[in-house]
Amino acid sequence: MPTAPVDLTLDSTPSSSTATWTAVPGYAYQCQVSNGSSVPAAAEWSPCVSPFTFVPKNGNQTFFVRAVRGSSSSTPASVNFKP
Repeated sequence: MPTAPVDLTLDSTPSSSTATWTAVPGYAYQCQVSNGSSVPAAAEWSPCVSPFTFVPKNGNQTFFVRAVRGSSSSTPASVNFKP
């Protein structure tokens, strides 16, 4: 079974409410925006596509995105930002 790519990078730093990355055909993507810098727990990931639009919260936040194929997922790409 193929594994998910591990070289996923963000194309841009999230602006007020949008993040983008280069999608690879055949992979699904999952995102999370959190108030911390720790990688989210498995239950906290949601399906997403690029560009990903979200409602910013107050304070420092971290946007995470990972590629998924089958039961494998890549190491998440992340960026810290303050809206």
